[in-house]
Amino acid sequence: MSVTIRIDGFDILKRKLRALGDVAADTLEEAVLAGAKIIQEDASRRAPRRTGKLSQSIGIEVGDKTRDKVAVDVGPTKEAFYGKFVEMGHALVRGRRKAEKRVIGYVPPKPFLRPAFDTNIAAVKRAVASTLKAALRRVAR
Repeated sequence: MSVTIRIDGFDILKRKLRALGDVAADTLEEAVLAGAKIIQEDASRRAPRRTGKLSQSIGIEVGDKTRDKVAVDVGPTKEAFYGKFVEMGHALVRGRRKAEKRVIGYVPPKPFLRPAFDTNIAAVKRAVASTLKAALRRVAR
């Protein structure tokens, strides 16, 4: 799942970030991480806790980063790869060999990541905006 957050007045912000030079990417990353942290914490609270491994494995990973764009992923780490099956649901398959495999049921989804995003989008936008403002004030001095 991929989500893009657009900021009104981003053209003005991009000009200010470009003027900052090399610090711009770090400033934008700091702001995006502040928003991602909100989703991470809520998703961790919402994740099923049979063993606790899934809720403890919700992480944030920084992807592509330029002066005017930072991509982050929020979700289960590789240790809890099964998180996507919990979130989306999955078929129960029995049989070892391909010819023997058959679907014997379906495990319903137990969403934790999408609801964490949906209920916190306003807070994420506020966190990104306030962190950007503070960082720009701090760097512009």
